Amino acid sequence: MKLSHLLMAAATPLMIAGCGGPSPEGQGDADASLAFGTDYDCNGLTVSLGILDEEAVLRVNGKEYRLTPVETASGAKYAAEGTPETSFWNKGEEGLLMLEGVEYPGCTQAGGYGDPAEVIDTGDLGIGRAQVWTARGNEPGWTVALDGTTLTYIYAYGEGQYDAPQPEAEAIEGGKRYATADGVLSVTVLDKVCADDMSGMPYPQTVTVQMEDARVQGCGGDVNDLLAGAWDVIEVNGAPVMPDVVITAIFEANTPENPENPGQFVPATGQVGGKAGCNSYGAEYTVSGEGLVMGDATYTEMACPPDVMAQEAAFLDALGKVSMISFDAGGEMELRDHEFRQLYLRRQ
Repeated sequence: MKLSHLLMAAATPLMIAGCGGPSPEGQGDADASLAFGTDYDCNGLTVSLGILDEEAVLRVNGKEYRLTPVETASGAKYAAEGTPETSFWNKGEEGLLMLEGVEYPGCTQAGGYGDPAEVIDTGDLGIGRAQVWTARGNEPGWTVALDGTTLTYIYAYGEGQYDAPQPEAEAIEGGKRYATADGVLSVTVLDKVCADDMSGMPYPQTVTVQMEDARVQGCGGDVNDLLAGAWDVIEVNGAPVMPDVVITAIFEANTPENPENPGQFVPATGQVGGKAGCNSYGAEYTVSGEGLVMGDATYTEMACPPDVMAQEAAFLDALGKVSMISFDAGGEMELRDHEFRQLYLRRQ
């Protein structure tokens, strides 16, 4: 069970082990009742994790620690505010406790308390959830999701579903592999740009899924990982950008939303801005399963020589009509529409 969704499995409150000592300064009242929580047994040490005053709280040995999320590659990790040597790293139904510099590995769930029907989405409380990684393919349609706790494989156009505890990643040449403990499924992820074989949309990873004798291939990761950062525009509709003129595009992704279910596609969004030649500009964008959609651009209104203004107008027109993205072997990016307005960009 992830800390990001504290599911209360038992209605009867469990006693919290502790000696009733004073709370650390600024950490709150350890005698106050947690609204909802989960108990863990950390090699004989009872740890309670729950919600108090809309914050995540760790209680152990009569002390209370207010927690904040810490970015991690898997699971959900939380550290005590102002006390980084105290943290709890949740991986499914197990966890790792670091208490004032002392490590307690192998923590296991011992129970829960609160309303048994209640699920708290701590994303609403400002507590981060583990980011869901997804991959998908076509003919037949399939999706793989890794949420830091569970591996979910939906296949045969949604008619079949296989779930397993998320395995540890095995490093391989050019990427990594996830193989389930029962030997039923393996997911190979290569850090190689992949184009969707129906839409042509590029993704940062090439993915192969092997389930017993069935093998499928597709693409994985977030398109924003390819877009993000600063680019120089080198061509506008086939014409090189004029000497001494700078046209740039800086893509900044919004925090991605996790899908409500493993098979759901969630569009990526963000902002793009930079220099259009004479003026500065900015716009929002959305990456769907079919392509890239630009919102209306806003820009400053300075005047420059006519030829610079003409190329700026051509750039802004092409940018506003972009619908497709592609990358060449050298990593240069092409943005274009169905009428072949084209922008070529090179990463700075």
